[in-house]
Amino acid sequence: ASPSPSFLQWVESTDSVQHIGLTSHDAITATTDIDAWIIDGDYNWYSVYNDLVLIEAQSQRNARPLLAFVHHIGWPCARRDLYFAPERIPAAFRHDHDFHGLVLPGNTALVPRPPESARQCFAFSSYEGGPRNGVLTAIEDFIGEPTPGREFCLAEVPGLFGLGILFDVAAPWSSAMADLVAPFHCNKLLATLETSRLATYLRVREHREAERSDTHDRGQSAG
Repeated sequence: ASPSPSFLQWVESTDSVQHIGLTSHDAITATTDIDAWIIDGDYNWYSVYNDLVLIEAQSQRNARPLLAFVHHIGWPCARRDLYFAPERIPAAFRHDHDFHGLVLPGNTALVPRPPESARQCFAFSSYEGGPRNGVLTAIEDFIGEPTPGREFCLAEVPGLFGLGILFDVAAPWSSAMADLVAPFHCNKLLATLETSRLATYLRVREHREAERSDTHDRGQSAG
């Protein structure tokens, strides 16, 4: 997705943020000496995996330990690609997808949206699981590849679609980081709260879909 005009206007008004108008893969290559990364944008295997590969290459060039915060490692994108711009994903890494499918917990099939719903701004992979599918899969594949002299730790924090904290075990601050994030890693209370939050979120979404359907039907009747 492209930045909104309001965001671009805000960036121009502040000196504390620099906007690089490139895709993440190009932007990572164009920067240097970064201490920490936040990966939060296109929630699919190809984008996240290659973000991490490029970040690791830069970290090694600059003799910096890797530290990355990755959003959407939980449902629904842990094992299922989401595409904001499917045409930007190479065909070999782009799964069959659908703009009109709803994803529901416990249901691996896409549920069709009501026909009156407008085209969504994103698409989901037509199926869940399997190779090269999803954000968490991308992280695990990255960690699983042998990297001489490098070992990574991943903390999985449930809540708000999941947060992954990935860091270099050899970093001088790695023990302190591990102590800090350990209480939140796969925390059962947070996971239970997230399940409850998602249930509420989906009920609200269902209610809004019903309202749009009613509005559409009234409009059709009036016409």
